[in-house]
Amino acid sequence: MVPIPQLETLVVNATSGIHDGLTNFFEDLSSVKLAVAEAKAEQQDMRRRREEWLESILQPVSDKLGEELTLIGEDFDLIGSWDITRSTSDGLDPSSRFVFVDADTARIPAPDDPTKSIPVWYSVSPGSIVVSGKAYIAAALKDESFVLIPNNEPLSFMVATRADGEP
Repeated sequence: MVPIPQLETLVVNATSGIHDGLTNFFEDLSSVKLAVAEAKAEQQDMRRRREEWLESILQPVSDKLGEELTLIGEDFDLIGSWDITRSTSDGLDPSSRFVFVDADTARIPAPDDPTKSIPVWYSVSPGSIVVSGKAYIAAALKDESFVLIPNNEPLSFMVATRADGEP
């Protein structure tokens, strides 16, 4: 075998069986390259659609708050007490308080008695927070508060600010 890179050629002095095997190999290799290129194109398209979807959810909230939103990172520090103000399409609801106890436990108002709290689990990942099984898009504001936007109700969101000036 002798490669001739300038001509993108490989000269092979072998039997016809070896030549047939090499032909099949290079055809398989070409189909693999095509499949990889198609997979990369599909991945880029999925990223583009995800970014468009996120923008369609973040922009109305950003406009309503009059401030640019930035998706949170996985290192966003939630530990502590947060005053939560709900915003719905018909106005603001009363505030409540969420207390993020540790890396996976929060205390939120009990559904049947808002004066009591119940422990629930939560999880943080880039751009999102899941609290007790409900997923939210999570974006930070300039003043270190953050916004929780339900995936299926973008005009009904919550703004969380540190309670009592906690650091």
